[in-house]
Amino acid sequence: MKTTLKDAYNTIELINKGSKQFSSDVNDVGTPVKKNDELWNSVSVLIKNFGVKESRRENKTKNGRTVINMVKLMNKDVKGKMNRFLVGFTLTKGNKVMDGFINVTKI
Repeated sequence: MKTTLKDAYNTIELINKGSKQFSSDVNDVGTPVKKNDELWNSVSVLIKNFGVKESRRENKTKNGRTVINMVKLMNKDVKGKMNRFLVGFTLTKGNKVMDGFINVTKI
């Protein structure tokens, strides 16, 4: 499934708007998602269409795993300039409310 540049920026905005801290761990910040919900699927499409394949990193912990991808998008205001974002997809184990959370950082 293809996505437009506008869709990509809208997905990033949705992640930022829904972001909250889940625990005292400073890294447990993001927007909660359930597997195959609208945001989960939008982020998957964002990474598929705009992700930098070589940037994918995966970290496993006792509570789940985090997959981080760099996404490059054309700057909406400056022709020829790229905006780069790190999109973190943390999958959690044993949580009935969410299957994980997603965060994004502009770099």
